Amino acid sequence: MPGKLMGGWIMTVWEQLEDPPSRYRPVPLWSWNERLDPDELIRQIEEMHHAGIGGFFMHARGGLQTPYMGDEWMEAVRLCIEKCQELGLEPWLYDENGWPSGFGDGRIPALGLEYQQKRLAVEYAPLDGRTEGTIALYMRTNQGFRLLGTEELDKADIRVYYEVNPCYIDTLSKQAVGAFIREIYDAYWERFGEAYGSVIRGVFTDEPQFARRQLPWSFELAAVFEQKCGYPLFAHLPALFIETEGCRKVRYDYWRCVTELFTEAYAKQISEWCGRRGWSATGHVVDEQTLMDQVTAVGDPLVFYEYLQIPGCDWLGRFVGDDPIVPKQVSSVARQLGKGQAITESFGCSGWNVSLQELRRIGEWQFVHGINLMCPHLQSYSLQGLRKRDYPPSIFYQQPWWPDYRLFNDYFARLSMLLGEGSRQAEVLLLHPARSAWVLQSGTDTSAIEPYHEAFAQLSRWLCQSLIGHDYGSEFIIERHGFVQEGRFWVGDAAYSVVIVPPSVTVGPRVSELLQQFVQKGVYVHIHNDKWPAGGLVMHGIRGEVSRIYCLADPEKKELAFRQSVDEGLDLHVLKVELPAEPADEHVTVIALEMAEEPDFDRTLTQLDGGRLQLDVPLASVTLVREDDEAAGIPALRQAEWTFKLVQPGTYELMLISFKRHDQDWPGLYPEPVVLETDGSCLVTDPAEEGEDPDSPSCQHPYIPIRSRLGRVTWLEPGIHTLTLRSSKLKDPSPKFTEIWHADEVKLRAVRLVRVQD
Repeated sequence: MPGKLMGGWIMTVWEQLEDPPSRYRPVPLWSWNERLDPDELIRQIEEMHHAGIGGFFMHARGGLQTPYMGDEWMEAVRLCIEKCQELGLEPWLYDENGWPSGFGDGRIPALGLEYQQKRLAVEYAPLDGRTEGTIALYMRTNQGFRLLGTEELDKADIRVYYEVNPCYIDTLSKQAVGAFIREIYDAYWERFGEAYGSVIRGVFTDEPQFARRQLPWSFELAAVFEQKCGYPLFAHLPALFIETEGCRKVRYDYWRCVTELFTEAYAKQISEWCGRRGWSATGHVVDEQTLMDQVTAVGDPLVFYEYLQIPGCDWLGRFVGDDPIVPKQVSSVARQLGKGQAITESFGCSGWNVSLQELRRIGEWQFVHGINLMCPHLQSYSLQGLRKRDYPPSIFYQQPWWPDYRLFNDYFARLSMLLGEGSRQAEVLLLHPARSAWVLQSGTDTSAIEPYHEAFAQLSRWLCQSLIGHDYGSEFIIERHGFVQEGRFWVGDAAYSVVIVPPSVTVGPRVSELLQQFVQKGVYVHIHNDKWPAGGLVMHGIRGEVSRIYCLADPEKKELAFRQSVDEGLDLHVLKVELPAEPADEHVTVIALEMAEEPDFDRTLTQLDGGRLQLDVPLASVTLVREDDEAAGIPALRQAEWTFKLVQPGTYELMLISFKRHDQDWPGLYPEPVVLETDGSCLVTDPAEEGEDPDSPSCQHPYIPIRSRLGRVTWLEPGIHTLTLRSSKLKDPSPKFTEIWHADEVKLRAVRLVRVQD
């Protein structure tokens, strides 16, 4: 087999490396922005061929004088297809006159309101009496908001309504997107399918979106929502704009439903249309850069990429990113689902004076992060008038370095071929926190998402800097293509030995179930979070079985990186990212837990601001001190013990952090004294409930975190110490639930030590 391989595939690649085939060569956006002349079209294609370009997207753009999709246009397309056949280039179609794709040169929104883009808006009392576009009216009550009838406008505190963008389409609607496909895609196929269907490579779709910095609405949404989620959306629309009880669940369900509608209506319909004809759908969505942008534009960009035969991204400007999120989102899906190629639209807005050296740097940075096909933006048919200011530069014959451009294209063609034919390796899967961003989106306010985005970006950036290959995992894609087998976490065709959950607010049940299976195989799941994900899915499912890693900070608040052995010959570097990073005090204490002779991270101890230390209850060691004596009415007695390393000795205030139901009246959290021992000192006390704790781990409705003060303990020496809590209310931790304290509906979650300042 090695001999056959050497004489076969490797030799074939080596022979092709000098002059890679068109499939791997850059394929630019060719801007058709003037009256199209057949002779000039032929001349420009020949220029591309001589410069080592592999094909082009025929892209209608501002300045076009030839009627779009008319007979003259179609004849120009036919002429270019035939010239590509002659020269061995690959012709691609582009599905719009301008961008974003979907409006079909204005013909689709012209069909009426059902086809036009709609966005949610809210009006607060006093209302001005308008009723146009009203979806629902609400009255504020002690329990939240009550849905009113349409005739009760005078009682309403909130009116939720929709606004209309008459220039774009409802991309959540299969009917509207279907009309777009019939108008543009079917027209191309009817004209060229029989004669040139096998010659045309595919279609580029550009920046589809559903709202962009607003909340999408569709006449189809409410019915689909109730069918998918089991409750009416109309009763809960205020939760999308206002922090109300249960608002996070409503937001999660809303954005999931919207994302699924968008993906199924747009990406899936277009992909399936192309697939049935042997074409490839390619392109990219809008606003891929940050979680703050993604939510209202596309929901989760990775699930959109799933349906494109060649998924892509957009990289504008003369710079490389501080983090790899944009290219890595695309390349992760391409690797997981066996796409083969991942394309980037690059170089737009980099300016007329950009150099080949700068273009190379931009391209190489993306190729390092998994992209393997280049789409230069752009090649302008004409620069007359304002056309020269169309997101320059035009990377075409107008450039003084055009005669040398072949070297550039040969170089990236070789990279594309090697990367496309090779198999990229990545052992680490970093969960993409798109769904956490959903529940944090409050109306149009994205501020709560920002620290989670920065934490995710910083973690990915640090993994790259440490040369740790990793992919992102979309929960949508994991739900459909994920499984655990032979100690590996699989997503489609890609297998991982380590999974990292970045700071998150929620993790879905299917992903939580797979993580549970994964850790039971004895492999690594790292959860990076100062507050455990809400909803109980990770917290109850895997908290006792994952390695939790905390931030150890130096006096300048700079996070420290650590090394942990993953396998006999493999070291994994891990970093905990703060959300947000706050100084503990003027002299930040570095705390680490020592376990036997093996150095490890602190799995029970975290440092809060102000020099406070917190011991997580579920990771304590619980032992039985006294058996239950039913005859004498004496309950069993258990104790929980923590071992930790104290760097800064002194006097500490001891507190218990518990969760209790807010909707019930409890006479007291702790009906009996609690015994705490440390270094031979014994403290017997009745905990005094102080009130709600603002710094507790996340807890879900209907529980609230309560802080109870115990007393003070003094440690005179630094080093290893133990803290023991003894009570009849302790129980043995179970694999399913993480609490070790149970007093009716009260759950002990942490012991906090607050250093008393000297």
